[in-house]
Amino acid sequence: MTKIVNNLSAKVEMGSPMVCMYLLGNPDHYKSHDFAVFYWQSYIREARKAWDQKEINKENEVIDELPEKIALIKRHGRVVGLSPVHDYIHRPVEISGLSLYNWVRRCRREKLPKIRTKCAIPSEKGSSSSSNASEADFDEGATASDDGSSTLFEEKQLEGSALHVEEGLFPFLEPHPLVDTHGARCVSEEKGLVPNFVGGMLPCADQGDREYYCSTMLALFKPWRTGADLKEIDETWDAAFLAHKFSEREKELMQNFNLRYECLDARDDFHAQLRAGALNVPAWVDGDNGYVQDEDVGDIGAEDGDGSLPIPEIQINDIWEIGRRQNKRQSDMNTMNSVMVQSGWTEPVLNTVE
Repeated sequence: MTKIVNNLSAKVEMGSPMVCMYLLGNPDHYKSHDFAVFYWQSYIREARKAWDQKEINKENEVIDELPEKIALIKRHGRVVGLSPVHDYIHRPVEISGLSLYNWVRRCRREKLPKIRTKCAIPSEKGSSSSSNASEADFDEGATASDDGSSTLFEEKQLEGSALHVEEGLFPFLEPHPLVDTHGARCVSEEKGLVPNFVGGMLPCADQGDREYYCSTMLALFKPWRTGADLKEIDETWDAAFLAHKFSEREKELMQNFNLRYECLDARDDFHAQLRAGALNVPAWVDGDNGYVQDEDVGDIGAEDGDGSLPIPEIQINDIWEIGRRQNKRQSDMNTMNSVMVQSGWTEPVLNTVE
């Protein structure tokens, strides 16, 4: 109940700038890119499922895989599970060469237009069969090809660019639970979204489990429908990773994935040097956390004759000196305490009530 009340209170309290934005029909924020939420761990788990049903941690202890959350739907009198992973695994033939990373950027599930005639769903090899046919009502103005099938695209891998695939709405393949009613909409490269990786940090390239890192990168940038498409039976994930030819753009993305770990390592190294006393830092830098203290920022506003800021080099032990604001705060507290003592506020009050 308390959470509900707090949530309602937050909704009621709206600032005047936000209200003006809504009244004028303007957005409440501006951004240069659009983002797509990407729960990447469920895809990696599906890709590794073909090779290991258990995950082994650093202490060589076997840990059961966490259960995957799916949506339950009823199709043809049966209850089936629906997961976003199914959309990629059973993606249309026209975009079968699309990697998982580009799939998240450019594709989304969309309802197929209604048809009144039988429309063949292309199989894995691109042929049509009566078993894959679906019946629905076609809206006016919707068109279909004469033979009911789509032409397979030609794979074109350009150096430093993404894979070029067809654009449009294509039906899913069997056994996708929504094969009769939904398909995959593929947009152009220019309209692609930026994946927002949710569910934990991506594995590190030079630390931790090397096999898990290689399997994750292969699952992101190498097209697959099952984990068996990513490597051979007698091949390790590391060997498959080194043998695969990544594009220049994909190599750049993998380097960007590792930037967070590089920043964390640099921060840890800096703090270790501060604690060891091996660095000379200004007095306005916090020696424990490495950030600028508020009370001493105002002392460095003057410039020398040559236009440079005078930043003195002070040893690490001088960092703990009290700043100007803290010194003034303590002086005010001492003055107030003296006034209260002289006025008798601290003397005990006698109980004169009988």
